[in-house]
Formats: sequence, C-alpha cells, structure tokens
Amino acid sequence: MFALLTSNVIRRATFVVCATLGTSWMVHADTSPQTETVDVRQVLGHLEAQINQLGSELQGIQQQAIAANPDLQAQQDAYADLVAAEVKKTGVDGDAIETRLEAIADEVNANDDLSEEKRQELIEEFQLKRQQLMNAQREVLQSPAVQEAGQALSDNLVKDMTVINEDTPDLLAALNQAQAQYQGIMQQLMQHQMGAQ
Repeated sequence: MFALLTSNVIRRATFVVCATLGTSWMVHADTSPQTETVDVRQVLGHLEAQINQLGSELQGIQQQAIAANPDLQAQQDAYADLVAAEVKKTGVDGDAIETRLEAIADEVNANDDLSEEKRQELIEEFQLKRQQLMNAQREVLQSPAVQEAGQALSDNLVKDMTVINEDTPDLLAALNQAQAQYQGIMQQLMQHQMGAQ
C-alpha cells in the first residue's frame, strides 16, 4: 500500500517505496538460454501489465477516497511536506532537483534537433540527479517520524479506500504479490547473469 500511497505524493515529495515481499516464483535455468529469455520476457511483460492495471485501479479508488475525505488530503499533504523537509535536511534540494528533472525531460522529449552527444549528456545528468534524490529519500524513509506518519496515512487511506471499494485489500494483496514476483525474477536474472560471467 505504501507504494500506491506515495504515487500521489510523488509529485511533491518524489519518492516511491517498493513493496518488498518474499516470493516463491522461480525462473527455471534448465531451459535453453534463448527459450528462457523469451519465457522470462513474457512473464515479466505479463507481470508489468498486471502491476499497471492493479495500480491504475487502486489509484482511482485512492483518488475517490481522498476526494470524499478532505482530512485525508490534508494528512497526505502534511506527509509530503514532512518528507520534503526531511530531504532538505540531508542537504538535497528536492524542489530544485524536481524542477531540473522536469526541464531535462521536456528538453529531451521536445527537441528532435538535439545532437546525440547533448542528448546523452542530458540523460546522464537526469540519471545522476534522480539517483541523488532517491538516495536522500531512501535515507529519509528510515526516519521513525516519517515511517510513523506514513503508516498512519496508509492505514487511514486503506480504511477509506475499502469504504469506496470493499475489494481494496484483495487488490492491494494482488499488487504486492505481482510486484514481489517481478522483483524476484529480476533478482534471479541478475544472479544468473553474474554467475554466467
């Protein structure tokens, strides 16, 4: 739920907390490399589609819950402000980085006349700044005050979302399971590639 919760906060606080659940999903290494790659790509594509569909559905329910409860919107805004303030305490200006990331994305996407060298330079700057912000956010998310505020918001949000749609807990469980499977496969692929080197 934390990942969904932060999807709306991301515009102001720009962070995402991925669900980290264990998974029993296994990539079978006994198939030929070519078959394994195709099968794994298909599985990953299916999981991505499932994650996107569930995330979209849950985001719609979340928006309805927030619209129906102004206190929830205020709590979400306060949480985003807390995270932004804590990020700033790390010495990272999240607002300035967000502004620059948007400008880079706009420039790269809107300018077909960019040289390949300039395009690559902008992409590298984007990745560096995004990583800098993500590192600060990761650090901030370890703070007990941020964790407590986030959990309180998450609990209230799930409660209100369940009022809107009683299937919310099942949808969240399905989303967490799909994310865990996706992460498990990606981790196994990385381990497999490292072992093959």
